[in-house]
Amino acid sequence: MPVDFDDDSFSGFGSLSDYSSWDVNVPDGSGMVDNLKKQAIEKLRARAESAQSVLAVNPSTSPLAGAMRADGGVSSSSCSVSPAGGLSAFSGGLSEVWSSPLADDFGTDIDSTVTAVRDVVDDIYAKANNAWWGEEDRVPKGSDEAKSKWR
Repeated sequence: MPVDFDDDSFSGFGSLSDYSSWDVNVPDGSGMVDNLKKQAIEKLRARAESAQSVLAVNPSTSPLAGAMRADGGVSSSSCSVSPAGGLSAFSGGLSEVWSSPLADDFGTDIDSTVTAVRDVVDDIYAKANNAWWGEEDRVPKGSDEAKSKWR
């Protein structure tokens, strides 16, 4: 039986216009589309959350630290995975490399710097999370939140 492709529907499938929800740029019957701004904020929020996870781990568990241990540069006592509170165990490991006031200063600088970076990333996540929760999932087609600049 020949199929007439001039019609925008196929038997049993309904009209192609029924599938507007497949494309976020096509409004549903209410004229609402996905909020592209909220989707952009979600990407930022996910990146910040990923950074938080990385920064929460004791850096002594990194591949570089493992290579240093293999070469005898850092003892295995400082190689356990620990949360943010374990950062001092990493910077304290500097005293195993050499003992001096300079090593102590470097350890303090490492702790202070990583703590400051953690604080900044936490702030970015908090702001992105608040902005995300403040956005609607669907917005009017012509609104700023629906514009392609948010892609």
